[in-house]
Amino acid sequence: MQVELVPSHSLFTTPDFTASPWIAKLCAAVPFVWVTSKKLTSGHFGTYFGASELRKYANPYIQDLYWLHELTHIRTYAYIARHDYLPWTEAMFLSEMESSLTSECFAYLNIPGLRDKTFQHPIWADRFMTPAVRQDASRFHNGIRDLSDKMRAARRRVINDPDPADFLEQQIANYGRQNWAWYRIWRKPAGIASDLRKPAYLVVEDHMSMSDRDERHQDWLESVSLRTTQLGDVMPFARQAAEFKAIYEKSGEEFGNHLLAPYAYDSELPSANR
Repeated sequence: MQVELVPSHSLFTTPDFTASPWIAKLCAAVPFVWVTSKKLTSGHFGTYFGASELRKYANPYIQDLYWLHELTHIRTYAYIARHDYLPWTEAMFLSEMESSLTSECFAYLNIPGLRDKTFQHPIWADRFMTPAVRQDASRFHNGIRDLSDKMRAARRRVINDPDPADFLEQQIANYGRQNWAWYRIWRKPAGIASDLRKPAYLVVEDHMSMSDRDERHQDWLESVSLRTTQLGDVMPFARQAAEFKAIYEKSGEEFGNHLLAPYAYDSELPSANR
């Protein structure tokens, strides 16, 4: 896998994002990002080990939301050599929480008019935004701060106690369960030649916390790459990718956004039932 260190601001393409002072502040905090043009296995968290996938979305605004999510992960997570499992899972959980809130909620408060340019189906953040807020939350006194605090508190409640009859709350809670499955998989031995028994997450933490990691990064990625029969491709941490792939895809089938699209399965129904 080849990676390249690129300026973070170059990853955003829409004028709403490139002209946003809020995005500029994030890019100043995370000026460079390791990226790869290689397609990763579905659900493989390349940003964690320094290989963010250059994905292409049909909607460029959703693509910019993807980069917002990944950059927030980088900004909110600190690698620690010999990181114990319990504090590691807490740090990963908090980073994912902040990244999800930022890309799924806070973006709509900080970039005026963005909501009308992204998803056509309902999203959880809609419940907190009036039409006026959707157009420009900054016009309201403390609007962005107050709504952000409200969303954050509600998100924690939803993860722990989702309404059993609410799909969007169940979707969020499902993502939380999926994350814990990911933690358990990365707690297992890496299974690579240089670190057969060391937990996979510690292989990442030990490398990514080094002061000279950027100089060694390409060689390190090659050293942690292998081919598995499940994937049929050479990839960093391929065993972890293969094990999580099934969980990630099943999660998508049960709670993916495709289920919210109008008439999502019309094309699959017999004509008599349409």
